[in-house]
Amino acid sequence: MRLFALMLCGFVCLGVMTGCWNRKELNDLSIVVGFGIDKAKNQYKVSAQVVNPGAYDMKTGSANLAPVTLYSSYGPTVSEAIRRMTTMTPRFNYFAHLRILIFSEELSREGIGKTLDYMSRNREFRNDFNIIVARGVKAEQLLNFMTPLERNPSNSMFKMLEVSTKVWSPSVSTKLDQLVTSLSVEGSSAVLTGIRLKGDIEEGAKSSNVSAIKPSAHYEYGGLAIFRRDKLIGWMNEKESRGYSTITDQVDESIVTIDCPSGGKLSVSGIRVQSEIKASLAQRKPEFDITIKGEGDIEDMECKLGLQKESQLKELQTRLEDEIAGFCQAALSKARRVKSDIFGFGNALHRSNPRYWNKVKKDWQNDWTESQVHIHVHYVIRRLGTISSGVMDEMKE
Repeated sequence: MRLFALMLCGFVCLGVMTGCWNRKELNDLSIVVGFGIDKAKNQYKVSAQVVNPGAYDMKTGSANLAPVTLYSSYGPTVSEAIRRMTTMTPRFNYFAHLRILIFSEELSREGIGKTLDYMSRNREFRNDFNIIVARGVKAEQLLNFMTPLERNPSNSMFKMLEVSTKVWSPSVSTKLDQLVTSLSVEGSSAVLTGIRLKGDIEEGAKSSNVSAIKPSAHYEYGGLAIFRRDKLIGWMNEKESRGYSTITDQVDESIVTIDCPSGGKLSVSGIRVQSEIKASLAQRKPEFDITIKGEGDIEDMECKLGLQKESQLKELQTRLEDEIAGFCQAALSKARRVKSDIFGFGNALHRSNPRYWNKVKKDWQNDWTESQVHIHVHYVIRRLGTISSGVMDEMKE
């Protein structure tokens, strides 16, 4: 009887342990590296940039093959449009290696919340791809492009944004979970980096674009898209974008250029920049203090200036603090005009005073613009570089 029970248990286990019943062989998959969503009347137009494996095969591949292939289809939902794409491609689309997700500007102004549901719900989508907004062009046009240095255009866009975010503060890298959190959490709004096509767009889609020393067209990141809820409502210029990155503590490294007291320019490379937002109530009204602390090295001095004097360094530090504060004020002014709390002031108020937040959160996106915001910048120049005096100082009249 005991043996019979064990055998029965074994057969039951074999019945439920069916192995890889839903497996998909690698040869049956199309690796999607870039994905764009455009609006087409009352439908979505989705474009998937997939890797062309033959172009990467060192033994049997052809150098004349394009490194990627682009497929596009339409549908009332993103999911249906992707399924309809199987009528033109011999493989299943696989999104686990996605590098870049592009929303068109037109779609972003109508709202991206519905399209994000598919990416958030589908288990194939990981959280290591960047999300951007196409400026002045369709998302499909950005994916139908040939790029130098990086054969894979989507990988090129991904790496460009990662590098730019690390060394140039007007760009920000936004992943899927960050975007969903910004859209869903009360007291904050989303921001995405914009991308343009510069030059001749038609020539950029040809293979000749990568064979010339100077390409006919190229990508360029520029400006941050401001969202209110899930709708694009405005763009920040470079100065405003720098202020946003500084206030939200997203500056890894950047350059600040100021005027020298005696004329000329001086650039300081920021190596440690940190910011913090604190909320308080003053006469039953919210106030916010933004504290920014930074350290930097002099990287470029095109003026005559005696850096050995402590008074000169202090004057430079004051000018740097004023310049950074100017970035932040520009970003605040822009956010106030479009009435979008992109800095997370509401989150800070929620943490410091939950009861008061529950009273004002309903109309916060409109009411926060009346709040007092104080900016405190403390910047220190740590190093002068490999030379103490400037080249201009050494030049004789």
